[in-house]
Amino acid sequence: MRSTQKMAALAVGALVLTIGASPASAAESPEPLVTIAPEDEQASRAFMTEFGVAADVQDALLDKARHGQSLLADSETADPVSVTEFTRDASDFEVATFEDGSISVVEREIPVVVPEGTFQPRAVTGCTVGGGPTYTTYNNCKVHYRTPIFSYGFYTSFTMTGSSATISTANQMFHEYSVGHLRDSWNLTVARKTGNAANPAHVQMRVTYTLYPGVGQINKGVRIFADGLKYWQQSY
Repeated sequence: MRSTQKMAALAVGALVLTIGASPASAAESPEPLVTIAPEDEQASRAFMTEFGVAADVQDALLDKARHGQSLLADSETADPVSVTEFTRDASDFEVATFEDGSISVVEREIPVVVPEGTFQPRAVTGCTVGGGPTYTTYNNCKVHYRTPIFSYGFYTSFTMTGSSATISTANQMFHEYSVGHLRDSWNLTVARKTGNAANPAHVQMRVTYTLYPGVGQINKGVRIFADGLKYWQQSY
């Protein structure tokens, strides 16, 4: 069926050129370079709808992706036109909006205080916080980064003492979608296990993608830092 449709389209195109259309007019609507899986498009649209991106902007952004163009939200040099922070459900969100309408969202789980008398904090599901007079432990906290093109993250646990922080675990990498890109490799590294305000402890996830069908590669990632008093996330 696809071959038949393509032959019909070629025949119509030949007829248009015969009656006077210029080759330049055909070049104004280039054929898509990138194939987007339906499930990836659905996930991307669900993400954009969740954070208020209008339907016509969604169409324009996905059209850019189909033609192998990067969104500003995925650029290492583009600055957002606005940044909004808010809390919803059990997470803090930072939403950066860019000139082309694309967005990037960093989600940080709000730790749930472990009930007094709980001897096994890891038995409490989700991100939890506990500890004692001189330290605070954060267990199984999600680090999640999303744009209309990429969605990935991991879970980590760490301890803060006020003057230093120590990463205890980093695991459970997850990958929700990559629109028009193929994931080549990914890894999770404890870049600095113990740190302080001058040199924070941090964990970083790195993902290498190939732009289908092999146009080039792009490296993406997200980190979480802890310095003893606070912790924060950063995409790169």
